[in-house]
Amino acid sequence: MPKATAQRDELMRRLASRIPPSALAYVVDLLLDQPVQLVVTRPRRTRLGSYTSPSPGRPWHRITVNEDLNCYAFLVTLLHEIAHLHAFRGASRRIAPHGREWKRAFGNLLHPLVHTPTLPADITEVIRGMLTNPRASSCADPELVAVLSRYDATASTLPRVDELPPGCTFRLGSGRVFKHTRRLRTWHLCEEVRTRQVFRVRGSSRAELLESASVVTPQRARARNATRSASS
Repeated sequence: MPKATAQRDELMRRLASRIPPSALAYVVDLLLDQPVQLVVTRPRRTRLGSYTSPSPGRPWHRITVNEDLNCYAFLVTLLHEIAHLHAFRGASRRIAPHGREWKRAFGNLLHPLVHTPTLPADITEVIRGMLTNPRASSCADPELVAVLSRYDATASTLPRVDELPPGCTFRLGSGRVFKHTRRLRTWHLCEEVRTRQVFRVRGSSRAELLESASVVTPQRARARNATRSASS
């Protein structure tokens, strides 16, 4: 069996359970176009995937994708990283990680997906809206995060941190309890209740709402003070 055929068969086998069948050949052809090391990693909190360009001691591109993503999220994340490869390959100078070169490359890679019956209609609709100006991260687009999460094997009914009220207390899947402090963009500054340390929590994280912040209006404050005076 020729080496190229063997490589293709091996990639098809590795990705068959991770990518929608209708997109499998498309993705495999993209990966075989350049020397790429594809690593499926354990879940990471801070990223869904990563791209590393070649170096003198490692003359190949390296792409990682988290193993716990559903097939549609895995596909979008992998194309995101392949877009980095294409942007790097086509650049004659140093470029911004998610600048116009990457946006153009990512849009070009997504384009075939919205013109073939590859994805469910709801995901296709969201991706079509991204084509002109893709976000730097799939986690930075709340609409994309929401639509992709519908296809998780165990779709959670818990709200995302993005959906929680400001100042509330919530519990993450790890069991750690936080008090919401301030929203940044795709992250939230939150204080861990046990340690009083401040952490950044991703807005797409699922969380159990424990207590909403109570908003004390002037009217409520006067009523509360009146009650205290009456009871003293």
